[in-house]
Amino acid sequence: MEKILGSLLLVGFALPWYFTQRATGSVLAGFSAALGGLLVSVLILLWLSAQRDRYRAERQRRRDLEYVTSGMAAIDQMSGTDFEEFVAAQLRTAGWSVIRTAASGDYGVDLIAKKDDTRMAVQCKRLAKAVGIAAVQQVVSGALHHGCDQTVVVTNRGFTRAAHQLAATHHCRLVARAELQTWTGAAPIPVANPRPPEPADRARPPRERRRRLQPDLEA
Repeated sequence: MEKILGSLLLVGFALPWYFTQRATGSVLAGFSAALGGLLVSVLILLWLSAQRDRYRAERQRRRDLEYVTSGMAAIDQMSGTDFEEFVAAQLRTAGWSVIRTAASGDYGVDLIAKKDDTRMAVQCKRLAKAVGIAAVQQVVSGALHHGCDQTVVVTNRGFTRAAHQLAATHHCRLVARAELQTWTGAAPIPVANPRPPEPADRARPPRERRRRLQPDLEA
């Protein structure tokens, strides 16, 4: 990509120089035209770069939306890599910037999420059984290596009692199946056509409403 950009800048400089100097016979005029062509080339490249970044951001936003709206059946069928991307999409949608660690040598941390001054180490476990104590041990130790001040383990299942006990000791958050789709606040469950609350009088049985509306004749 860098070679292509360099070639475009060279063409933007060289072509105006060549044609202007050939038409006018003036080196100064050719140099001025070359600078103008170079400036136009830079502006075009900046515009193209902005459009490319906007396209990539929009494509990422659409992918994140597809992930965060996944149902539990689809989540249970995800690969480990897809589950990591699902969790990353949840975090990005909630305003976190997310970095995926290397596949090897991650020191027990799959994702590093950053927001404001917070740096959070995340381990993702898409399993068919409860997550044990090892996941908590790994993410807690890995967080120190990656300079994180918060830790969390996310799974589509549950956690063993030992995992809960160790997590409480190290203030590690455990996200299990029950809160998997909402723990970041990124995927609230929409309510279709919510009904407004009824006034107090309308909520009463008809006989009781009529009784309240009748005047008090026993004064």
